[in-house]
Amino acid sequence: QFLQHLPRGRILRCASCHSQIVQGDTDEHMTVTESTCFLCHFKTTASGEPIAGCPSCHKPPDGIVLISGMEFNHRKYLDEDVDCMQCHNDVVDGDGSVPQERCYTCHDRVERMQEYENHTLIHQMHVTDHKIDCLNCHLEIKHGQRAMKETVELDCRACHIDKHAETQALYVGIGDGVSSLPDPMFLARVSCVGCHTAHEGDTMKASADSCAECHGETYSHMEEQWRTGAMRLVEEIGGRRDRVAREIEAVRSNGVSAEDIATAEALLLSADNNIATITRGNPVHNVQFSERLVITANAQLAMALGALRGDEGIADIAPIARPKEPEGGRCLGCHFGIETVTVAAFGQAFDHGPHVLGEELSCEKCHSPAPQEVEGHGTTAVTGAECASCHHEEARDDGCQSCHTDLRTRAVSYSKPFSHAKHALDYRADCADCHGSDTTRGFVGECVSCHHTGRVDVEGKCADCHVAQHAIYEGTVEGAASPSIHSDAEVFCIDCHYTDEDPIETLACEDCHDEERYADMLRTWQEGTRKKLAQVAEARGSGRASRALIAEIERHMRLIQRDGSLGFHNPELVDTLLSDDLRKAGAAR
Repeated sequence: QFLQHLPRGRILRCASCHSQIVQGDTDEHMTVTESTCFLCHFKTTASGEPIAGCPSCHKPPDGIVLISGMEFNHRKYLDEDVDCMQCHNDVVDGDGSVPQERCYTCHDRVERMQEYENHTLIHQMHVTDHKIDCLNCHLEIKHGQRAMKETVELDCRACHIDKHAETQALYVGIGDGVSSLPDPMFLARVSCVGCHTAHEGDTMKASADSCAECHGETYSHMEEQWRTGAMRLVEEIGGRRDRVAREIEAVRSNGVSAEDIATAEALLLSADNNIATITRGNPVHNVQFSERLVITANAQLAMALGALRGDEGIADIAPIARPKEPEGGRCLGCHFGIETVTVAAFGQAFDHGPHVLGEELSCEKCHSPAPQEVEGHGTTAVTGAECASCHHEEARDDGCQSCHTDLRTRAVSYSKPFSHAKHALDYRADCADCHGSDTTRGFVGECVSCHHTGRVDVEGKCADCHVAQHAIYEGTVEGAASPSIHSDAEVFCIDCHYTDEDPIETLACEDCHDEERYADMLRTWQEGTRKKLAQVAEARGSGRASRALIAEIERHMRLIQRDGSLGFHNPELVDTLLSDDLRKAGAAR
C-alpha cells in the first residue's frame, strides 16, 4: 500500500519506513522509523491534522482516564462528534521542509541545483533509486504532547502578542499571593483556539456555542452564568476595597507608622492585582480560580486593615458569601454562579440566591446527586410539599406573595369558582383567612366566615357564588324561563336567609307566612321534586333517547341538585323542567 500508492508517482523503498539498523535482533531491525510516518502524514496538511485522520493511528481510550488528576471519558465527546483537534490541537512541531542549503551537503554542481523544484525527479533519484533516508533532506516533523505552559504561550502569542497577560494568568491559575489552580480545560491541554473558533476580522472569538460544541446544549447558558456569578463576587468586594483605600489615606496623619501603612498598601495592591486578573482576564477562563482570587483578595483587604487597626480591622471585613458545596460533591465546578440564577419551579419563580446563600442549602437538598454521566443528573428531586415544609414553618416577613406571585392569573375551584385576584388583591383579604394562621399548606378556612357574618357586604352579591340557586330563583334556565313568585315580589336572598348563621340554614318563612301550614307545603314541594328526580333518572337510562336529549336531562338534574332546595326556590320552574324531561324521555322509547 505505502510502496505503490503514493501521489505523483513516488515510490518508497523498504528502508524509507523501516529502521536502517542492520545489527541486533529481528524486532529492532524491522522497527518502523516514526519520523518518516510523521513526515508523510503531516507535511502537506493544515493545522497539524494528519492525512488519514487521528483514529487511523490513535484509538480512543476505553472508559475513564486521568488527565492531570482529573477524570475524563473520551466516549462522551466522540458521541458528540467533537474533533480530536479541538483539544489536541498543538501536537505537531516542524514543517518537513527541505532547506536548499542541505543539498550542498552532497552536491556542489550548479546544474544539479537547477532541479531543486523538480520534486518527482528528486524523489526518484534519492529515495527510489538510492534509498536515501528522508531526513537527510527534510527537516524533521515531531509529533506528540508538548508542555502545557509552552503550548498556551506559543498559541496566544501567535495571535495576541502581549495582549492577554491577565487572561493567560487566569487560565493557567496564577495570582498574587494565592495558590495556583489551573482551569480544567488547561489541564486537559485545550489551548486558546480550542474555544476561540469564530473568526471576526483579525480576532478569534469564543461564544457559548463553543462550549456547546463539545459539552452539549446544556452548557450553552453556562458562560453567562459564570460571568454573572464572578462579577457578583467582584461587586461584593469592590466596596470593601474602596473603604480600605480611603482608610489608608485617612490614617497617614493619625500616628500610624509608615511601616504599617506600607504593609497595608502592599496588601491593597495585591488585592487590586487579583481583582484585575478577573475583570481583565474574563472570569469564564477559570471560574473556580476567579472565586479563589476574590477570597484571597478579601483576606488581603482584611489584613490591610489589620495592619492599621489590629484584630478590630480584620473583623471589619466579613467573609465572602458563597454557596455550600455538597460533601464529596463537585457541583459548583460547573454550576458556578448558581446563586444568580432564577428558574421556574412548581409554577413559581425560584431564586437560587436566598436558598443557597441565605439558607445555606446545598445542592442535594433539592437535586438528584447522580453523577454527571448518569441519567437523571441534577434533576429536581424536591417536591412542592417539601418546599412548603420550610416556607410554611413560620410566617415570612415579606408575606406569601413573595413566592405566590401569580395571584392575578391563578384559578382554583373550591366547590365554586374562586378568584384569588378578587379576594387577595381587590378585597385585601389576608391569606390566613383561608389558609390558616399556622401557615399549614392547603385550605382550612370557610367562605361563610366572611360572606355570612357581615364582614363582607353580600347584599346583591349572592349570585356571585350561588349561581345555580340564582338561575332557578330568577328563572333564567333555558327552556323554563319563569321567575319565582318571590323574585317577582322583590324578595331578596337575605330576606329569607338570616346572615348570622354559619352556614345559613334558618328560613324566615314565618315572618310572612303561617309557620305550620307553610312548613307542610315546603315538605310537599320537596318530596314531589325528589320523586320526579328519581323518575327522570330512570327514564334517562331506558329507551332510545339521543345523546343530545340525555345531555339536556343530565344538565337539568345537575342544576337542581346544585341548587340544593329541592325545588323550594322556584317550585313551578323545577316541576316544569322535570315534567318536560319525563315527557321527552317517554317519547323516545
